[in-house]
Amino acid sequence: MHRLGHLSVDFVSLQETRNVAGMLSLEECSAWLSHFRFLSVASVVSALGCETVLLYRPIYSLIKSLSDADGRFVMGEFQRRGITFRLACLFFLASKS
Repeated sequence: MHRLGHLSVDFVSLQETRNVAGMLSLEECSAWLSHFRFLSVASVVSALGCETVLLYRPIYSLIKSLSDADGRFVMGEFQRRGITFRLACLFFLASKS
């Protein structure tokens, strides 16, 4: 994660980010991510964790976000310099056959 702060990447999609054993709250995770100059939109499964996270740089304005209750989808609508666009992160769990 420390490498992301130095790369010229504006968006990062993370999957399977459920906080094991509830060690950090969502607020604590957001504070931790801010050290890497990222804000976040997450699909929240519980107060202690989430499955899918979309990280973005603060140069973009988050207009709105959508997520599902299962934590498998998150979408953010962003704006910068008068241009509005949407990014989605979808976690697809293949069934074991």
